[in-house]
Amino acid sequence: NYHTTYTSGGGLNFITTNSFSDVAYGFEISRDTIDSTSLQTHDRNQMGLYGEISPNITDRLRINIGAREDVFSQFGWEFSPSFSASYDIFENFIVRSSLGRAYRIPTFTDLYYNDAANKGNPDLKPESSWSYETGLDYSLKGAVLSAVFFHRDTENTIDWIRDNPKLPWQASNIGSVRTNGIEIS
Repeated sequence: NYHTTYTSGGGLNFITTNSFSDVAYGFEISRDTIDSTSLQTHDRNQMGLYGEISPNITDRLRINIGAREDVFSQFGWEFSPSFSASYDIFENFIVRSSLGRAYRIPTFTDLYYNDAANKGNPDLKPESSWSYETGLDYSLKGAVLSAVFFHRDTENTIDWIRDNPKLPWQASNIGSVRTNGIEIS
């Protein structure tokens, strides 16, 4: 297999800071192409607009609200909002939480790769998820103790599956995945 891929693009980012809030916004565009002996020739375009605001409420409370809108020539529109907040309960003790939506478009391999052991799927949909996190941070003399609970709901999960060992692996949207976890560091 010989593949030649190209990615080109650009964008502009802006940041505005004043006594009321910090604001960041911008846009980006890109184009991906592949010319491959096994995947053939394909291309896709993407454009994204985004913005986020961090209001200056108090020294102890930090909030960030963001949104991103992407449009893909092959997959249509994807909206990704986010929100995070943290609060200093005591001088060295912070409680924090966040939520946000993410997505993953299928790779060219997921869509088009075919050989005796694998079969791509040009009908794949983008994978999307909502993630939630809540945690506590305690810092003392340069060390930080952190404990976080997280939850993730994923839809249209992309994975390679097969029902029979004699059949090739098939790229598929396998459904929903729920993940819960705790991280301590």
